[in-house]
Amino acid sequence: MLLEDTIEKEKYKSLGDAEHIRGLFAKGMDRCDVALETGYPTGIIQRVFVEYQKEKTMPKKAKVTKCDFTKSFETKYGELHGFAVEFDNGDSGFYTSKSKDQNNFVVGQEADYEIKETKGQSGKPYNKIAPHRENTFGGGGKASSDKSIRSQVALKAAVETVVSHPKFAEEDMGVMPGIIVNIAGEYFEFLESHS
Repeated sequence: MLLEDTIEKEKYKSLGDAEHIRGLFAKGMDRCDVALETGYPTGIIQRVFVEYQKEKTMPKKAKVTKCDFTKSFETKYGELHGFAVEFDNGDSGFYTSKSKDQNNFVVGQEADYEIKETKGQSGKPYNKIAPHRENTFGGGGKASSDKSIRSQVALKAAVETVVSHPKFAEEDMGVMPGIIVNIAGEYFEFLESHS
């Protein structure tokens, strides 16, 4: 273990502010804004963010009590169809499908799903529902190439975002690599969820 990692872990333990950082994420702040507001090292912010995301995206299982079609809309990925979904455990949110005749969420049947709070185009938060799928990672092939391309696109977009952000000054150059990596992670997650 690198000395820097050990020092950072000790700072994380001694800060005792993981809950404060989680609260900022819960309010919808991204990792860049949390870093700017708190001044905490990006490694600590990243660790809390990963823990926060894991908690929020844990797979769940419940019986579907409602699945109503809401609307169809055109995107650059083609036509998508929106559904309002509710479960017997009280969870609710919106599911988007490529098929209007989706069969992932059928009223009366149990479904494995993930729920994640996200922001809509208006900036308003909502719960995004998705069927839970086990990760099946294989080697090579088109999927691996596509993932590599999405990673490169995410990193390029993150660099452009950070260097154009008005809050950054030259004295912030020391923390920029960590912030860029954090933002690239968010862009990559977006690209993965829309591919």
